[in-house]
Amino acid sequence: MNIAFSIIRSENPIIISIDGRLDAINADSFETAIHDYLSQKTDNLVFDLEKLAYISSAGIRVFLLLINKLEASKKKIGIINPDEMVKEIIEISGLKDYMPVFANMEEAIVSFKSI
Repeated sequence: MNIAFSIIRSENPIIISIDGRLDAINADSFETAIHDYLSQKTDNLVFDLEKLAYISSAGIRVFLLLINKLEASKKKIGIINPDEMVKEIIEISGLKDYMPVFANMEEAIVSFKSI
């Protein structure tokens, strides 16, 4: 299954919806596409994971690389709407310590507007 993403909001914070599976098959192409987008505009990022069906260790790696890139620019990254399985993977991997999970889009926007 391919992965797709769409920009839901292009202001700070930028909100990106991910659809599909983020795994070893497509992690590199997803990383490249996100980095290409961020080369044009660097702001705080929120990923809407409502349509993300699965994330592997390769997908976790992409998020860790994004966290490092954004922290170098004093920006943050967060997530909204993960399903239970994806949320559990994020918690077990420790990714939630670097990427807060917000209850909804409004909460994420308010939180990141103050940064």
